Amino acid sequence: MSTLYVSDLDGTLLRDDQKKSKKTNQIINHLVGGRQFVYA
Repeated sequence: MSTLYVSDLDGTLLRDDQKKSKKTNQIINHLVGGRQFVYA
């Protein structure tokens, strides 16, 4: 069975300008490590 990781965007992953930072992208990529990940 596969695990799907889901995260919301507003207030969690996005900055005030509604964009993800490079640091956020790096952390997500490190944590997910090839697993399935989607934004809700």
